[in-house]
Amino acid sequence: MELGMSRGGSLASLPEPHLASKRSRRGAGDGSTRVIDDPWDWNAWQALLGEVTSRPFAQGVADYERFLDIYPTYAKGWKLYAEHAARTSSESGREAVQDYTKAQAHQLDDSVKPVTIYERALVYCKTNVELWKSFLSYLKKYGSREAIMKAFDQAVSNCGLEPSSHGIWNDYISFISKGHGGRGPEDQVTRDLLRKVYQRAVKSPIQNLETFWREYEEFENKGSNPDFAKGILAELAPLNKSARAEFRSRKYRRDGLVLNSVAFPPRGKPKEEEQSKLWKKYILGEASNPHELEASELSKRVIYAHELSLVCLYRYPDAWIEASMYFKEIEKLEEAEDVLHRGTLGPEAISLF
Repeated sequence: MELGMSRGGSLASLPEPHLASKRSRRGAGDGSTRVIDDPWDWNAWQALLGEVTSRPFAQGVADYERFLDIYPTYAKGWKLYAEHAARTSSESGREAVQDYTKAQAHQLDDSVKPVTIYERALVYCKTNVELWKSFLSYLKKYGSREAIMKAFDQAVSNCGLEPSSHGIWNDYISFISKGHGGRGPEDQVTRDLLRKVYQRAVKSPIQNLETFWREYEEFENKGSNPDFAKGILAELAPLNKSARAEFRSRKYRRDGLVLNSVAFPPRGKPKEEEQSKLWKKYILGEASNPHELEASELSKRVIYAHELSLVCLYRYPDAWIEASMYFKEIEKLEEAEDVLHRGTLGPEAISLF
């Protein structure tokens, strides 16, 4: 099955996540007892996950599912689950990757295949760099070149504005450069692919932009048309300079935000209310277009800011409504409906209508 994006940047073609039946949930040990008594006991969950990762995979599935039913935006939990599955069932993982472009029925047996766990995870955590790295690492072991290229493109489309995504951009470029599938770096198709990815990377507000720019300059200057190289580099240099400034200023716009906070329900705590306000401030800061971006680039930044906020504010109806309103504002009605739909997938009923 292909990881496809909607026009607004969401993974619209992914299946809706499988939720394990509460009747089948079982656990073991003190951690399991405590989380049954209080599903919001975070320390108990961490203790239980520590136990689960050391068990045979089949014995841990129910607890992974139970945890992710309650904390579906906790990317580290999905990563532990998928990597545990991959360690245990490499052959089923290979079969899943081979079927990557085909629709699958998400029954329990299918849902615990590594590739399917990753797909389910990316419904909720598509902006998480470490999750994408893990998924790409898995695909590079078992996937076809086509599947890996599609996944790289989806990765940079969904988390490529994150400052720490530079490693994924670099791996994407390296994968193309090595000419997997029989094409070498001098092949024109390969050069065109490299140019496309380099040009996206040098305009993104990520770490190591200076290195990406030097590599891109060297790449163009090695071509057979010096005039073309000179012209395209002159055209992109101001955009690269702007991206560097954006990278520096975004750090200050995010000041105080806890980007990896756990999505608890609102409990009226001052720190939670402060975070909610800081997310709104950050989104408004992006929308104010401080770097005078073109409309298409600006919308990518604002959508990305909303997506980041929804990971942490998963149980805040206002966050979903505001994201949907932004899509309506930029006349992306399908994406506006998609956001509202995603907001209703949680374990509790969230009234958005």
